Amino acid sequence: MLRVAPCTALLLTLLVGAAQAQPRLNLHPSPVRQGQSLLARVELDASAPTDGACHWNGKQYPLYPNGARLEALLPVGYGIAPGSRKVAVDLTVDGATVHLERTVTVRRTDFGVQRLRMKASTQALYDDPMVEEESRLIGEAKARRSPLRLWNAPFLKPCPGRISTRYGLLRSINGKPAYRHRGVDIAAPRGTPIRAAETGTVTLARTDFRLHGKTVVLDHGHGVCSLYIHLDSIAVEPGDTVRRGQVIGRVGSTGASTGPHLHWGLYVQGDAVDPLFWTTWSAGGQ
Repeated sequence: MLRVAPCTALLLTLLVGAAQAQPRLNLHPSPVRQGQSLLARVELDASAPTDGACHWNGKQYPLYPNGARLEALLPVGYGIAPGSRKVAVDLTVDGATVHLERTVTVRRTDFGVQRLRMKASTQALYDDPMVEEESRLIGEAKARRSPLRLWNAPFLKPCPGRISTRYGLLRSINGKPAYRHRGVDIAAPRGTPIRAAETGTVTLARTDFRLHGKTVVLDHGHGVCSLYIHLDSIAVEPGDTVRRGQVIGRVGSTGASTGPHLHWGLYVQGDAVDPLFWTTWSAGGQ
């Protein structure tokens, strides 16, 4: 039997303990595509950070506890250029600063172009005086950063139907380039039930929006929220907690819409990402 001197055994114990205490940064998925989302996960052993932040694409994002680890959800929107990019995490562990870095490859997505014909009266809604206020209210709802995580991935598709417009398409209206589509359009008959893609809190429910039509926003926590617009009717109120799969409204064609459909948007830290990615993503094995 191999015998280890007491001093050597103590040194080994200290070295093993130090290795166990060192946090580790993992990224899911890696590589990642434009339009997807990225989970930065800090695996912890013995020590617990007292403070920390995640840095991505020139911005700082909060880290949230999830069991014996810390997590930050990062948006990889259509505007992020392809190539190698760094994710950095700064932690305070037992009073000491720990800096972690990982590199991830962002791959290009071909979003395509959509040419849309729209009545002049419908197109005029984009210039309606109320649009600025609508955008402000929706922006405030999307900016929520609730520390309580209510969701588990993958998300539900909110209603059955054909995907008529995908995320990231460059939309041309009546022959003129207009904007990038920030969600997905699901074509479905008027009155089709719309279900919450995941458990969340209603932060916005408005029936008076001119451009967006009847609108609902759900806060799912940890910087994730979902947007449902052009509804025919709304079945929830601000402050309600809704369960995954609960009916929150019905498909309509209110606002600037060319036919009955649901525009479903998903936002990570306030930035639009592809909702369909979230219907298949397991969020790093969550």
